[in-house]
Amino acid sequence: MTEVAAMNAFIRHMLQYTIRLVRVEPNKRPVGLASGFIIPVEKQYRMISAAHAIGAYANWTVETLPVSSTETLMLVVPTVRKVAIPPKSKSDSLDLAWADLNPELLKDQLMAAQRLPSTAVELPLYTGPLDREPDPQVPYGYAAWNRVSFDPTDNTLIRENSCERNMRYVDTDADTGLYKFELARKHQGHGYYRGASGAPIAEPEGVIVSMLVCGDEDDDFLYGVPLKTHARVLLAR
Repeated sequence: MTEVAAMNAFIRHMLQYTIRLVRVEPNKRPVGLASGFIIPVEKQYRMISAAHAIGAYANWTVETLPVSSTETLMLVVPTVRKVAIPPKSKSDSLDLAWADLNPELLKDQLMAAQRLPSTAVELPLYTGPLDREPDPQVPYGYAAWNRVSFDPTDNTLIRENSCERNMRYVDTDADTGLYKFELARKHQGHGYYRGASGAPIAEPEGVIVSMLVCGDEDDDFLYGVPLKTHARVLLAR
């Protein structure tokens, strides 16, 4: 496989496992976007994302499959919890939150839906390790369907993906406790990454080491939560 083909395969893989989160309010267009990923914990599906998104606002849903040319089946996200780990300092913001999706309740939501997609709804479950330390010699990347525009002529949301490849892990930021990843190109502007918060950051084989929460436009860095530090809590029953 050529380098270009390998990078494209990585982006496709990450887009499959990075879930699309949409904040909705009754009778309104979507009012918020975020990303995340799902792991199995016992009989639950644990959805992990950024606390500054799903932990700060209510009414989040998981976008799944289209049910018509202008509609998508959305699964309601229940009570969101922030991981209860004290910060190291006042400047350290633990930007990590999760919610458990009960498969039986999800079935009930599907049964109550007015329209169903033509194919079965299968949530992408990440079953790999969460305690892998990033390696400065390994390239990292992410991909998310976070770039959204609204077409008022047919009331349709149009999605495009953002992505970064060949990021280099630098170190853990002393002020925030977040992993620091150097971009392989210029920072694309905060608008490009808006809605990608919560997207998993992974090595080429798809092993997730971090979760995107913010960036630095001046110094061309992205920052991610150190999942290894919090893996035990995230996997707790």
